[in-house]
Amino acid sequence: MKTAVTHARLYLLGGAALVFLGGLLLALNRWNQAEIDRAFVAAAARAAAAPPTARPAAMRIWVPAASATPSARTTQIQIEAADRLRAVPSLPASPATRPSATPPPAGKPAPAAP
Repeated sequence: MKTAVTHARLYLLGGAALVFLGGLLLALNRWNQAEIDRAFVAAAARAAAAPPTARPAAMRIWVPAASATPSARTTQIQIEAADRLRAVPSLPASPATRPSATPPPAGKPAPAAP
C-alpha cells in the first residue's frame, strides 16, 4: 500500500514539474516576442530620425536582425484589420428619417389593414 502512495506522489510531483517547465518555456517565448517587438519599434524610430536619402522615392527601413521579422499570424491579423477598416458598411437610416415611421396626420384615420 505504501508503494502505491509513494508512486502516486512521485507522478504528481513529476507532473507538476513538467507543467512548471512548460509554463516557463511559454513565458520565455512571450518575452522573446516582446523583445523583437521593441526592437522593431526602436528600428522604426531610427529610420524616421535618419536623414533623407539621395533618392526621395526610396523607402527607408531599418531591420534590427535577420530573425526579427513579424510572425505570419501577426501579418495576417494586420491585413485583416486593414480590410475591415476599408469595408465599413454604411449606417442604416434612423427611424425618424424613414417615411414609413412618420405617424399619420391627426385629422385622418389610420389606414385599415388588408
